[in-house]
Amino acid sequence: MMALKQMGVQLVSATEKNLDDSPAGRLMHGMLALINEYQVDQNGADIKYKMGQKVTKHGGTISRAKLGYLNERVHFDGHKVNTIAVDPERARYIPMAFELYATGQHTYETVRDALTDAGLRTRGNRRWGPRPVSTAKVGELLQDRYYLGYVTYEGVEYKGRHDPLVTQELFDRAQRVLQNERQSGTRQRTHDHYLRGLLWCQRCKRRLILMPGKSRNGQVYFYFICRGRQDRVCDLDYLHISKVERAVENHYATVQLSEHFCAALRSRLEATRQGATTTAKRLTDQLGKQLAKLDIQEDRYLDLVGDPDWPKEKVPA
Repeated sequence: MMALKQMGVQLVSATEKNLDDSPAGRLMHGMLALINEYQVDQNGADIKYKMGQKVTKHGGTISRAKLGYLNERVHFDGHKVNTIAVDPERARYIPMAFELYATGQHTYETVRDALTDAGLRTRGNRRWGPRPVSTAKVGELLQDRYYLGYVTYEGVEYKGRHDPLVTQELFDRAQRVLQNERQSGTRQRTHDHYLRGLLWCQRCKRRLILMPGKSRNGQVYFYFICRGRQDRVCDLDYLHISKVERAVENHYATVQLSEHFCAALRSRLEATRQGATTTAKRLTDQLGKQLAKLDIQEDRYLDLVGDPDWPKEKVPA
């Protein structure tokens, strides 16, 4: 009010005649402002409490439906209730994304491309129409426990009321792949090696990185260097790549795999193979549906042309 007064602005109320520039009017205005602020704070606290009750006691979702679900209003005991339903158009792509990534042969980008080719599009809104999902969205989706049937409120996880779209086993397989990639720290580089991202320094516990070198006669060779040496906190010597390879081979010659480990590995490989087969079949079926849909649209387009001289041959697939 002081700022408005300095700019020469006078408050005129159409409903409260006592709100003027007199001392009583300023007192009334201050009292109304405090009452309004209290009501706003009270309404905010009430809404927050109700939202918390919806999550903690009923497992409800208080945000916009995630990809694969839809927001719906249903009648319950004579009242309209906001709830979450499975999206019949997009839900089938969610387990497909987890299965692709769990094979360990895909990145976020390649998973996104595969889902886009299969026909996945986001829900449109008033501003934007349906579009392919982004790479960042795929990364969030693959780590979201909401698809397991859980909701999170203020850092605490609760059992959700919505139907899960992926199983715990499939979710865990995808998380193991993600965790292995993070621990290895592998990144796309010009120079590659099968031991890259797998070796660590015993002295400073930092990763060994692959570096190229050049001899006096111009021949290029490679060696491993401790990341701590670059930061001047480790004195590990430069390691020629051939010596590192022989040391790794000699070490694994002494390793004996237990039968329990082999059985567990076979089980995981079989689960991965089955998941890859299922995913490939789903992708093939989905692409077949897309082609069939395009074929019908092409027939309708040719019928609409109606020109006898228009070529009737379809575009070859």
